[in-house]
Amino acid sequence: ATARGLYVIVDWHMLSPGDPTDERYLTAGLAADDMPEAFLALRDANPGWTGPQVFFAYIAQKYGSAGNILYEPANEPNGLGGQDERFEVWSAKLKPYFDSVISVIRMYDENGIVICGTDNWSQFVDAPANDPIDDPNVMYAMHFYSGTHDAGYEPDDEAPEIMGDYWLRKMTDAALDAGLAVFCSEWGVSTSSGDGGPYIDFAERWVKYMEDRGISWAAWSMAKKNEISAAFFSHTSDAPEGSWPADEVSVAGKFYRAMIRGEASPVYSDRSPVTGFDTGEFMFEPQADNPNADITVEAAEIAGLTLAKVSGVTPNDIWNNRIALQGIQSLFGIYLDLTFDVYLDASALTAEGPVFTSKPVFQYEPSWWYDAIPEVQLTAVDFTEGPEGSGLAKATVAMPLAPLAAAPAQAAEHLVLLIALGDGSAGLDVYIDEVAFATEFNGDVSKLPELPDEPGAFVKLPFDFESGTREGFAKEGDSRIDNKDLSVGMAESLALMFPASFAIDQNTWEAGVRIGSAHALSSGDYTADYWAGVTAITMDVYLEPGKAAHGVLELNFAPIPAGAGYWHQAGMQVIDPVSGGETVITPDGAELLKFTLSQPFTVTDYSEPVLPRNLVLALAGNACDYAGNIWYDNIAFE
Repeated sequence: ATARGLYVIVDWHMLSPGDPTDERYLTAGLAADDMPEAFLALRDANPGWTGPQVFFAYIAQKYGSAGNILYEPANEPNGLGGQDERFEVWSAKLKPYFDSVISVIRMYDENGIVICGTDNWSQFVDAPANDPIDDPNVMYAMHFYSGTHDAGYEPDDEAPEIMGDYWLRKMTDAALDAGLAVFCSEWGVSTSSGDGGPYIDFAERWVKYMEDRGISWAAWSMAKKNEISAAFFSHTSDAPEGSWPADEVSVAGKFYRAMIRGEASPVYSDRSPVTGFDTGEFMFEPQADNPNADITVEAAEIAGLTLAKVSGVTPNDIWNNRIALQGIQSLFGIYLDLTFDVYLDASALTAEGPVFTSKPVFQYEPSWWYDAIPEVQLTAVDFTEGPEGSGLAKATVAMPLAPLAAAPAQAAEHLVLLIALGDGSAGLDVYIDEVAFATEFNGDVSKLPELPDEPGAFVKLPFDFESGTREGFAKEGDSRIDNKDLSVGMAESLALMFPASFAIDQNTWEAGVRIGSAHALSSGDYTADYWAGVTAITMDVYLEPGKAAHGVLELNFAPIPAGAGYWHQAGMQVIDPVSGGETVITPDGAELLKFTLSQPFTVTDYSEPVLPRNLVLALAGNACDYAGNIWYDNIAFE
């Protein structure tokens, strides 16, 4: 680290118990014989020293002259007293401890910075204000997690609405105003557990606050782990050639890196095409009750593009010209913008005022429209040169879908585009292409695209996911799904999809990838008579080829007995992602490996005569390194 020009914080990382004067800390290392020779020499020459004193004397003696070492003798003291006792706890217990360690550090490093934590996990940072350590190179640690602590700091004069409790920011202000130097030696974008979130918006407030108040910091953590605060995923390469690929760095990691570089927060874009018309499917058509009976829609080949050609569009009144896109289902529910490309004859774009106007309307079943989204008007200056030799000009329309937050809960089935031409453009053909739903967000959990269905809503048996929802399935407990939600995918043949990764010797069944259905398997039509005829649980599993080099996966079937207080493990099926499976081609041309599984099961397998409450599918692979997407489909009780 020194050779690379980096600073190093040497941290005595104690957490539980939270008292740095606990005997197990004070004696740590003193009885060991396998320590470095210089450590043993210091211990033997100073029989009255504690373990922390010997350790930090050893570090200061070896590295202090390098000038890049910071010492942190107690990570996150905690449980020593309440907020009202923080000043007394500091003076009576913590300060004497730090004085004892600093005294030996100064024997070998006169100027090295020492970072001293305070009670309540290094959050009562103002506690030393009345009784600071008598050393000019001491700083005081402050730790925060943006999902637990809100800075309450607004960099803008407008001061928009603030949420949260700002006591930690106020204590930090009090410490700084009292002349203490503060170092934030641990913070993250998650909650204080290391998981949950990410809370990027609050983290941005904290970083701005620390910048304005001159607080140095270190973010938690540069780890490969399935938790939100970790900078990497569990499947991230240990030692890549060059830099890590973007898809191996988490939202947290990308945010930390940007903050270190002094860059703006990363923004992520996602775009789901509805149709580009190249396949000839999902073509627009005139709305059945269109007031303009002359409007037509057909495919047109121009300059290598397949476009939707709309003819007969009349000027000004968009409600006269309606073209419909059928069968979008609930795609819009996870995006923020509707976008499409529009082409017009370039030579006709000379009129003043709007030349093209459009407004989307979402059609709900059974019979009504939702039209709260404002119309968009384009003038000639919004268009750029289209494909070479086409004679067309191109503009991209983006319509924010934020008003859909007020729309009803059920999914929209169809999209109707209302369009019109300006007076000077009357009689022109309109060409439309690349209709898509798009979004941009900073990764904050409050802004992540939401799936349109409620994850706990039971749909029916069998689970075939043709409803376009998760049909009640959600992550189960502390499952190791990599920081992402479940979704429904695989083109027209819908299936439940989720990304997951497995690392050899780290994927026991308890820690594996677990998803569970809603608690409704013994409700409605699924009574004792239904279950009396069930003999097996069957399903299809799809994996991406080439995503594993070693081992097999094991899918454990656990239909949970209702009210019985235990799990029932019906059995396990082996999935070989290296050399097994049937190669299939999905409707959109992707190659996948298909595994058809059947696990024998009857309700008489239970130790008590009860019916299933829900189904848990636990995927493990202790000797497998598969990392990729997984699809479950056609989960049935046969």
